Parts: sequence; C-alpha cells; structure tokens
Amino acid sequence: LLAGCVTLGIAMRVMVQQRVYYGLLKAGGLLDFKNVEGWRDPLLLVLVFSMLHAIAHFTLKLHALVLLGVAVHEELQQVAINFIAPYVVFMAFLYGSNDIEKMLVPLNKFVEEDPEHARKALASMVHLDEDVVRTDVLSRDVVGDALEDAPSIEAVYREVIRGYPEAKAGVPPEDDAFIQFHLQESLWPARMLLDARLSDEKTSSFRLMFHIFLAFCLLVQVTVFCLFFQQAVLKDLYHDAYLQGHTVDVLGAIVLLAHAAFVVWIMHVTLWPVMASAAEVQVNKMKAATSPKTS
Repeated sequence: LLAGCVTLGIAMRVMVQQRVYYGLLKAGGLLDFKNVEGWRDPLLLVLVFSMLHAIAHFTLKLHALVLLGVAVHEELQQVAINFIAPYVVFMAFLYGSNDIEKMLVPLNKFVEEDPEHARKALASMVHLDEDVVRTDVLSRDVVGDALEDAPSIEAVYREVIRGYPEAKAGVPPEDDAFIQFHLQESLWPARMLLDARLSDEKTSSFRLMFHIFLAFCLLVQVTVFCLFFQQAVLKDLYHDAYLQGHTVDVLGAIVLLAHAAFVVWIMHVTLWPVMASAAEVQVNKMKAATSPKTS
C-alpha cells in the first residue's frame, strides 16, 4: 500500500518534469535537472525500514512454525515470490526514478526528426539550471509576466528563459544536504503548468488530465490512510487490546499509525503543493478582477 502511494507521487513528478523539459527545449532552453542520489531520498529510507519490519514479522512467524514442527519450505517460497521479489524490483525502480534525465529523449532522437532545425536550436540553446529556474518560478509570478506576451504556456517558457540571467545572479549556491526531499522539491513545474490564467488548448488539455489524475491520487491515498487507521485504532487498540486484553497488539497499532502518518506526509508533499498553487492562482485572479482599475 505504501509503495502504491509512493508510485503515484513519482508518476506525478515525472509527468510535470517531462512536460516542462520538452516545453523549454522547444522554446530554446535546455533544463538541467538536479541529480539526487537515491539513498539520500527519505522515501527510500522509510520504505527500507518498512521492508525490514515486514521481514522481521515473517521471520518471527516462520520461527513459531518451526517450534511447532510445521514445515516452512512452502511458506518461505510464498514469501520470496509474493513479497521479497516484488519489493526488491520496486526499490530498484524507486532508486532509479530520481534520475529523470535518463528517461528523456536522447540527443540523436532530437536531431534525427529535423536535423536542420536541431542544428540551429542547439547553436542558440540556453542552459537552465533547475535550482535557478525553480527559485524563479516559485518567487515571482512568471505566468503573470508572460501574459503581456500571450496567455499560452509557450509565452511562459519564453519568459522563464528571458529572466534566467537575472534569476541566476540572485540565487546563492545551494548546500548539499545529506537528506534531500527530491519528491517535494521537484513538483515546482506544476505552479506554471496548471495556472488557470493560461487559456491555450495544450495547457487546458494537460490541466484537465492532471486534475483527473490528482483526484485519483487523492482517492487512493485517503483510502490507504483509512485502512491503516482503521486497522490500528478500531481493531488493534480497541478490539484486541482494550476489549480482549491483548496488550501486545499495541505495538502493531503503533507501527500501523506510523504508516498512516507516512501516507499523510506523502499527501502533504505531493498533493498539497499542487492544490495550494492552484488555489493561490484563483485568489490572485479574483483579486485582479475585483480591484478598481486605475487610469
């Protein structure tokens, strides 16, 4: 269940990162994404802890079966096939997902579509550091400044490239922290990609599709949270520990509540920034519409 919630967050990140990369590329900017080592990602660390806890649970169960004289060969096989193998595959996927650049179209594919256009584009390409662009997008109204040109995402891309030299001069070098919340930091493109002030067809279609996906993510993550919370509070704490006196189930409830808290944190770093940005845009739009015009 935790892996499913994390996968949805990663899919959301890849969706906005790839869209802003190709959009800036067509506008003449090469976005250089920040490389984050997978073992520094707290998502990976938490899921490793969860996996070790599950392995400890299976080990205790198998030990009890051995003491009872029950053969555990089939049980071991089921654990390896149904749990360990899928989890190892998912962890490898999660570790590799931090490197978005390996999922992008290679240079030869970019050139072979239209060699002449590619040659001209590469000659005038502007290198864009992700940290600088992210700071610029989050610190000023890039979309509002681009509306003077046109209410389209292409105008926003051009505005990002135009303002890059000034933004770069004002961004200090970033400290290389040991723990890097990559999922939270990499959703910044959503602030401009989902802006309701952009009325071009491409942005409207993407915004509709992304909002449907966002609603699906919210439904799944709230359901997972409710399952963890119900199992921990109603069954382990109330039914087993309180009514039947099985105090050992309190430990299980603590673990489940920790998993529920982790799901809330995933929602906080993925869904909340996107929804908050959309709400902020709507408020600014209403203020602009209701404010008195000055001559």
